[in-house]
Amino acid sequence: MNRTLLLILLFLLLLMVLIFGSRYIKNNFCGTGETDATSKVAPATTGSDNTYCGPWSISDSDFEQNSNRFIRFVRNEYDVLPYADDVNTLLNGASEYLIANPDRSLNIVGVYAEDESNNSIHEDLGVARADAIKSILEGLGVSSSQVSTGSSYVEGEGFMADTLCHGADFYFGEAGNDDDRIGSISERLTVEPVRLYFETDAKEPNLDSQIRSDLADIIFYLDNVPGSKIEVSGHTDNIGKGNERLSRKRAEYTAQYLAERGGISLERMETAGYADDRPIADNGTEDGRAQNRRVEVVLVQ
Repeated sequence: MNRTLLLILLFLLLLMVLIFGSRYIKNNFCGTGETDATSKVAPATTGSDNTYCGPWSISDSDFEQNSNRFIRFVRNEYDVLPYADDVNTLLNGASEYLIANPDRSLNIVGVYAEDESNNSIHEDLGVARADAIKSILEGLGVSSSQVSTGSSYVEGEGFMADTLCHGADFYFGEAGNDDDRIGSISERLTVEPVRLYFETDAKEPNLDSQIRSDLADIIFYLDNVPGSKIEVSGHTDNIGKGNERLSRKRAEYTAQYLAERGGISLERMETAGYADDRPIADNGTEDGRAQNRRVEVVLVQ
């Protein structure tokens, strides 16, 4: 055998070793080979997903509904993420049950983490998330008076990446009598308006804890008193021209803001611009003018 032929045979042998060796490694170590792919691929696991993403079960006396997943939210947001068919079935089942049983109520407890930023008008993101779910149920025909909202917080492990998998819990109970609270809110917020102030060039008003509490009362009142409305009015100081238009624009913008951030229907809001006709402080001072540049929200009987 000459040298050239020997080199060719050695080359072919080396090539065969490389081909079959790579297949052996792929099949036995990578778990993707054709012969035993099923046995080599590790079964899918969800880890903490089992704890925070499902399953979800709700029940009340003779009613029970189950889902493999919870409602989810992105960190720092309160819009409900698209949900699976079994979550949709659960929401529809809960809605049908409440509609058929007006003596029963549902408390939705939204979940949030303490380090999240709250860009809603609600006290915290948990309540904002609960309110977003409440809007879904209302869209399915549930009376707003049958649904209350609350919140609870979780530690960081409640999140998978930036998604809060366990977004809310449902608790059923007896429909309560809220006449005392309704009367108290009516007595106060038909006379004392909620005043909102915007920093220069700011797109959102400053919301302290008292304002958030007052807005929560307004939302509660609108939910429980059919036909009730609020007036959103804009006000200016006495400097400059076009104040009537400016005040009206401020009112319209604030109404849109309350609709987007608080879920208040625009049909339940009346807007007005009063320019500098209703000052609450002295326009002769800078501080007084700042107080007069405001938007007021008041209940309308």
